[in-house]
Amino acid sequence: MKKLLLFLCAAVAFFVVPVTVFAQETVNSVVTTVVETGFSNYFISLAALVPLVVLIAAFINTKLNLSGFLKQFVAWLISILLCFVGWYFNLGMFAGTVWWVVLIYGFAVGLAANGFFDIGLIQAILKGLKLEKKNE
Repeated sequence: MKKLLLFLCAAVAFFVVPVTVFAQETVNSVVTTVVETGFSNYFISLAALVPLVVLIAAFINTKLNLSGFLKQFVAWLISILLCFVGWYFNLGMFAGTVWWVVLIYGFAVGLAANGFFDIGLIQAILKGLKLEKKNE
């Protein structure tokens, strides 16, 4: 019962209180601060998407009682599916991207969610392959 309550609290933290994005814009020496919230903010970067994948994968793994390679496979599958959802709805970094780059991003998010690589290393690899989307 305690595990279910803990999971529900984590789900509320991820879905009800979504990632908040702060942005500042300077126009004619006037600084404007913009605060955005919403589900689409999970798709602004790889680092924002990884915790969502971890939460969903942990929920599915505990419900299906998976272990070993199957746990990792579920995380990769979820990360690739979420990346294609972001691509389909033109969310964040997936807007205007071709499908095979989205597949690579999904695999990269899966690697980070499984703990194989940290996000900094994955971004360096994507930058080296010239696949990292430029911040506008």
